[in-house]
Amino acid sequence: MTFEQSLSYLLSLGHETLTIKLGLANTETLLAAFGNPHERFPSVQIAGTNGKGSTAVMLDAICRAAGIRAGLFTSPHLISITERISINGEQISRDDFARLTSKVKTAAEELLKQRRLETLPTFFEHVTAVALLAFCEAKVDVAILETGLGGRLDSTTAAGAEIVAITPIAMDHEEYLGDTLAKIAAEKAAIIRPEVTAVVAWQPAEALEVILEQCQRSRIEPRLIPDLSTIFSLSSHGLGDLNSRILPQATEDGR
Repeated sequence: MTFEQSLSYLLSLGHETLTIKLGLANTETLLAAFGNPHERFPSVQIAGTNGKGSTAVMLDAICRAAGIRAGLFTSPHLISITERISINGEQISRDDFARLTSKVKTAAEELLKQRRLETLPTFFEHVTAVALLAFCEAKVDVAILETGLGGRLDSTTAAGAEIVAITPIAMDHEEYLGDTLAKIAAEKAAIIRPEVTAVVAWQPAEALEVILEQCQRSRIEPRLIPDLSTIFSLSSHGLGDLNSRILPQATEDGR
């Protein structure tokens, strides 16, 4: 399969914004067929409405500056689909993307034939699997995964990230996630599970309440990031007071 053929195949599945199928079953079945490559490395998953892509890119840069070999998966792309997958700061090559897409296509068709899949995975589910396979092959130290839509049923959630982050939440994709901020926050907050480390950016009160309830159900203490505009407007004395409240939370258990 050439790169052009891999693109044609993915597009034949339907445009990703028109063929959204929320759920983890397809991705979990695909990954299991490849021996669960996502279990070979830890992951960070980032959900939210505003700034999740920027947060993922900044975290990737921090990792590389610290000598950590990171795999980065973001969406959508601007020019080439290879922009979505990078390893140690380098985009996946067209040849590798085509090769891995061919492997995922073959596996998906076989699973469908065996009735282990009800339908072929979507465009986004295919590309998620390609990214995780690429990261496994490259032996990354960590994968950074930006959710595509929501969180609870987004295919990146199948990776079972050890660290999750939620950027500011606002109204978006109401037809899929719900028609209130609380409903949307619930979908995104569902990436918070027992034993994960959760980092939560400043949120509107309605969204924050839902997120904190999910943290309580999961029995974890989130790392709460305050409104940055408040920090920059504080005097040096006020900033010191704020740090005295925030820093113990971030260091109390050594993480």
